[in-house]
Amino acid sequence: MEASAVDEQRNARSLFRWIAAKPKAFPLFTDLAAWPIGLALGAALKMGTRFELSLPEVAILAVAAMAAQAIPGAAVGIYRRRWRVASFDEVLAISTVWFFITAALAGANHLARRNGTELPTSAVLMGCVATIGLIGLSRAAWRRHWERHRRPSADTTKRTIVFGAGEGAAQIVKAMVVDPSNTYVPVAMLDDDPHKANRELCGIRVAGTRDDLERVADKTDADVLLIAIPAAPSTLIKTLTDRAISLGLEVRVLPATSELVGRMTLADVRPPTVDDLLGRDPVQIDLGAVADYIRGKRVLITGAGGSIGSELSRQIRGFGPSELYLLDRDESALHGVQLSMEG
Repeated sequence: MEASAVDEQRNARSLFRWIAAKPKAFPLFTDLAAWPIGLALGAALKMGTRFELSLPEVAILAVAAMAAQAIPGAAVGIYRRRWRVASFDEVLAISTVWFFITAALAGANHLARRNGTELPTSAVLMGCVATIGLIGLSRAAWRRHWERHRRPSADTTKRTIVFGAGEGAAQIVKAMVVDPSNTYVPVAMLDDDPHKANRELCGIRVAGTRDDLERVADKTDADVLLIAIPAAPSTLIKTLTDRAISLGLEVRVLPATSELVGRMTLADVRPPTVDDLLGRDPVQIDLGAVADYIRGKRVLITGAGGSIGSELSRQIRGFGPSELYLLDRDESALHGVQLSMEG
């Protein structure tokens, strides 16, 4: 790598560390700076050659807007790290504060025009729009830089193709790109849904369907295939596993939604089990017919002390047999089943 490129990376890291060490000062500084720049830009676009005559009015409005931004912004929590930078909640709070400042500036300027001010209200509105654009741009740039800075290096982790672009995949990909210590780094996504073609999650694009696995694996030099569909059928898991193994890829899956507690995390990623590969389709049982068949009959259950036999014993007892006989060579297990039914 050239010395200039190394210096640029070093400077970027230094800037990131400086900003990260001042999480409250940075957004406040950029928001306050956006108001004079935005208002000046709006006035210049509207006034043209008369912009110099409107400079005093722009300066007065900018000072008022900066004060209004700092005080209400701090009151609602924008500058107290109440929300993650560029999150929906922060954007909503910023937009609310901006709306009231814009309304106040436009109203004040409209009243001032009666006293001969040179700044049209439309120039104020244009400046406010430019300001919110600058505020949003600064936060988007910070969020993008933060995510890239924390993204694990593909040279020291396992390059991962993520199959699936749904909610489960979104949670896992997001966890991958913001945790520099994790084992996996996403390099591509696949999904059979045509509506998700070319979709991007955290900068990772859906590059095709399952039919493109070989091409994408070769292009990205992948190490792992992660099947990020919690409810994936066993046939899909087996098909993808066989193809991945033939390509020399490790296979990882996500557990079923019923096995999860809370949101999906990287700790939930695991190799596929026999149950994942074989699976069993659910069987619908007509309990009414079963009850009619057993009710009033004498029933013998062999192996009643085992896991299956004990559950059968408890369920059959509820169908009203005239006599229920439990048979097992493990006396302790058999006694435990009896206690579970009779107390």
